Amino acid sequence: MRGFRIEESNGNLSILFKTKPVFWERFASELIKDRVILDVENATTVKDKLVYVVYSLWKFLKTYEKRNVVCDLTLLKHGVFSSGKDGELFETYGHIHEKNYGEFYKTLKNDCFVLLADKSSKKAYLIELKEGKSIFIPPNCIHRLISKDKDCLVAGFTIKGTGHDYSVIKGKGFPFHLFKKRGKIVPVANPKYKNFELIVQKNKTKLDAENLFFKNIRKLTHILKGI
Repeated sequence: MRGFRIEESNGNLSILFKTKPVFWERFASELIKDRVILDVENATTVKDKLVYVVYSLWKFLKTYEKRNVVCDLTLLKHGVFSSGKDGELFETYGHIHEKNYGEFYKTLKNDCFVLLADKSSKKAYLIELKEGKSIFIPPNCIHRLISKDKDCLVAGFTIKGTGHDYSVIKGKGFPFHLFKKRGKIVPVANPKYKNFELIVQKNKTKLDAENLFFKNIRKLTHILKGI
């Protein structure tokens, strides 16, 4: 990507920008307060931990300005909501879009998971997103990023003014949450959701969202708008 440099040390990522970034941070305490994670009790032991940072590239880098598609970076830290080695994996708050537009994610550094859930069909989809790959998020799905085994950096592309509705997640979380247990990553069902099916599937998106953003913004806009 243009306008910044990624550095990694022992699985920890840092982002270096050419100019002062516009960003916001989310700590474990906020996710605990809003009960968007499943294991609230153990999470209180790490309430001061930084979980992720969002950089609004379109607000401070000229390369990303004056487009109808906006680009944000999410730096998701690796960790668990627990004082031990096992526990619920770090994850973003999650949201659904206010307008009927889709979104693309592209992992710029390291792998992560994407969790999608369609309330109408009562199906949730867990997809591993490999470094350098993109995934299309349908407009009707709640979605979040979940840490795997290292910090990860993900670029998000959506139409300006799409809007993020967090209220559908607040106090409820997702139908399934990922936990690290004895070195393995396992899904755990959320009792607040009834009769949901979890489908673990491979990423089927072939397009490169970053390439479209810089070289064919018209096509990217049409895909996101469903035209």
